[in-house]
Amino acid sequence: METKIYNLKTQILTILIMLLLIKPAVSQQTEQQETGKTTTQTEETEKNYFSQQDGENTTLFQTIKWASATYAKWYEILIEIQTENGQWLPFEDPYITTRDKTAEPTEPTEQPLQTQQPLPYVQNVEYLGEGLYKTTETQLVLCLSAKEDGSAQKYRYTITLFNLLEQAAFTTQPMEFEVKKAFIPQLESISKEIIYLDTVYDGNITVRGENLKDITQFSLKTRFGSEILPLEVKTSDNETRADLVFDVELFDVGNWHLVAENPGEFAAEIPLEIKFMKWYDLNISVGYAPQIVVADGTIKKYFGKSFIPLGVDAKLTFIPIKRRFGYFGFAIDARASRISASYEGYDLATQFFQGTLLAVYKLPLLNKKLFLEARAGGGVTIVQGLQFSFPHDLKSEPFNSAYAAVQAGSSFSYNIWKGLYAEAGVDVIMSFIPDMPVLQVVPQVAVGWSL
Repeated sequence: METKIYNLKTQILTILIMLLLIKPAVSQQTEQQETGKTTTQTEETEKNYFSQQDGENTTLFQTIKWASATYAKWYEILIEIQTENGQWLPFEDPYITTRDKTAEPTEPTEQPLQTQQPLPYVQNVEYLGEGLYKTTETQLVLCLSAKEDGSAQKYRYTITLFNLLEQAAFTTQPMEFEVKKAFIPQLESISKEIIYLDTVYDGNITVRGENLKDITQFSLKTRFGSEILPLEVKTSDNETRADLVFDVELFDVGNWHLVAENPGEFAAEIPLEIKFMKWYDLNISVGYAPQIVVADGTIKKYFGKSFIPLGVDAKLTFIPIKRRFGYFGFAIDARASRISASYEGYDLATQFFQGTLLAVYKLPLLNKKLFLEARAGGGVTIVQGLQFSFPHDLKSEPFNSAYAAVQAGSSFSYNIWKGLYAEAGVDVIMSFIPDMPVLQVVPQVAVGWSL
């Protein structure tokens, strides 16, 4: 008598636990190429289907999951399919009913398998017949499909929990879901495999393949997470071609993939490389560079002027980083100038040499024919041969010295023909000469060549 009461209490406790814990749910699934997507009242965010490739056919498997229940020894799941007249019949999954039952359970895999292993997910499940499956796990992997005409196919499942006494303790209500027709896109070719950013190009890209539909989502993506969506999409009536228009201002250097994705997260991709024809630029320019001393009374006092008309400038620029938003590099700028003055009783003359190492940023404009350059850096100003000359060939000892200097400036350059370009700009140079710091404004015009 006590044993019966104990068993009754155990069954009641198990039923109460099941009412609280069991949460059956069905996620998206499809079967074979151009086969269905499941829709249910419960939407799961995780992807609970995986595929197996067999030649040109792709078979997809769905995972039905439910919450584990305390004191559950196993579960029996009844899978039923609805006929055309609305009748519910047991469903037999051929991948389960024909598999090798001696195989050891393994984890899910999306890797292509050998033909001698028909089921890619070998699960701990036993088919009992009449659509009834037995498992100790809290999920069941099935291969379901839509109707042959492409319309949605209805299924339903019922879960029965067996307690530790191997008795049926609780059975859920039948839960229905649909398997809708889905499409696996394929991309076979792309009109532009490489786009060069240093040439004139447009944002029109054509891809060919299969199942390229009006509902297909197209994008350009990189493995770093960058994504560009097309401005316009036009697909052909036979769903084998898509004409895409992208904003070219968003294109940047990288190994991109054009991705076509259909509902159900079924996607195909094809590579597209975006780069420059030359990954670097090496420019040499020579020009005229007079100097205007704007902050120093010493030169004005001893030379009688603040304008130094005799000046030349030479610059070597190396640009190793080129991106859509601009080019980055560095430059070596060398400048030479001479100033002199004649007075009653003596002459005064000197040369200035300036060399700076500059960080350079260049912004391409007007189809990459016009460039705006900004630069800044530091270097040295050398006063060389400062000397007083008197009558009768008398001269003072020449004065030579070097001082630290900083420089900043900008310029515009325009490509005239192939590598030939013209440049015009201005720099500001501060030379830190003790007791007489010199601030100069240096306009310049130059011609250069891109190697």
